Amino acid sequence: MEGQELRDTIVRALTGAAEACPVLSNFVCQAADRFRTGEIREGNELLALILGDLSVLAGLLSDVRQWSEGCGPEKALPTDSLEEESRQMLERLRMLQEAQERDDWILLADILEYELSEKVTNWSGLFRDLSIPLLSAQAG
Repeated sequence: MEGQELRDTIVRALTGAAEACPVLSNFVCQAADRFRTGEIREGNELLALILGDLSVLAGLLSDVRQWSEGCGPEKALPTDSLEEESRQMLERLRMLQEAQERDDWILLADILEYELSEKVTNWSGLFRDLSIPLLSAQAG
C-alpha cells in the first residue's frame, strides 16, 4: 500500500473509531443498567460485546502508534498520551474483572457507568486528535 493510500486508510479508521466511541459508551451504560437491575446474563452478553469492541479500538491505537513511530520524528503523530490511556484502560478492565469474580454486580455497574463509559467517551477525542495531523497532511 502506498504512503498516501495507507494514510487515507488510517484517517478513515481513526474517524470511524471516533464516531463509534459514543455509541460504545452508550452500550457500556446499558450493560451497567442490566447489572443494576439483576439482569446478569444480559449484562454479561453486552459486556462481552463491549470488550470485543474495546479490543479492536486498543488494537487500532497500537497499530497507529507503531505506524507513527516508523514515519520518523517529522511526521510522527502526537502519540505521547497513548501509553497512559492504555494503562488507564487496563486498570479499569482489571477492576471490572475483580468485581465480576466477586459477583459484585453493583460495583461492576458503577465501574462501567462512572469509569469505563467516561474513558470510552474520552477515546473519541483521542482518535479525533490523532487524525487531525493526517487530515492536515491530506489537505496540504
